[in-house]
Amino acid sequence: MTRHQLRHLGVQGLRHLTQVIALAVMVSVVYLSLYAHFRAARALEDEVAAGGTRGAVLSQIDRFVSELDKPQEFLDGTKGTVWSMRLLGVELTDPLAAAEATAASRTLYLPLFLSILIPVALTLLLGRVFCSWVCPAGLL
Repeated sequence: MTRHQLRHLGVQGLRHLTQVIALAVMVSVVYLSLYAHFRAARALEDEVAAGGTRGAVLSQIDRFVSELDKPQEFLDGTKGTVWSMRLLGVELTDPLAAAEATAASRTLYLPLFLSILIPVALTLLLGRVFCSWVCPAGLL
C-alpha cells in the first residue's frame, strides 16, 4: 500500500469516527430532551419503571444529571431534535432543514437563520465538511 493510500484510509477512518460521534451527540440530545420532558411532567419514575430500552436510557441519564451541580441549567442548555438543537447553549440547525422551513413558511425567521451560521461558516471555510463529516445521513 502506498503512502497516499494509507493517508486516505486514515482520513476516511477519522471521517467515520466523526460521523459516529456526531450521531451519538444527536441521539443523546434527543434523549436528554425526552428526559427533561418526563422530569418536568413528574412522570420519570413511571417511564423508568415501564422498563425497556427507553426506561434504561432515561435511568442512566437521571443518574448523570442528578450528580450535576446545576442540573436544570444543563437541561435547559441542551435540548432539541436531530435536525435542530441547542447544544450547551449554542443553537444549531441543519441548513437544509432551515431552508425547507423557510421555503414552506415563506418567512425568514431570524433565530432560525442565526442557528445555521455555524454549519454554513464551517462549510465556507472547510468545504463540504458539514455534509461529509458531520451529517449522519451518509453514515446511515
